Amino acid sequence: MTAKIIRLALAHPAPWPKHDKLPLDWAPFMSTCPTCNEPRLQMGYGPWSLIRRLNGDRPIEAWCVTCDRFWSISAHERLALAKQFEYLRPI
Repeated sequence: MTAKIIRLALAHPAPWPKHDKLPLDWAPFMSTCPTCNEPRLQMGYGPWSLIRRLNGDRPIEAWCVTCDRFWSISAHERLALAKQFEYLRPI
């Protein structure tokens, strides 16, 4: 008996940003800690990982070294990050 392959319908992904604009190893960004309200530099994601998370509407987590707390970045911070990569999803 053969198995039937079912393909799921996916939305067209947004175009990838220009390759010459991306750093090689990590993509730093700032996010404000909801506990201490201090902006924290985030260095835990590579550029392609961030793009996949933006493209797939997956959460992007940030971390505060002082509070030792994780949180998902806000919609405003996601938009700023998308603009940093010259990337916007088509509406």
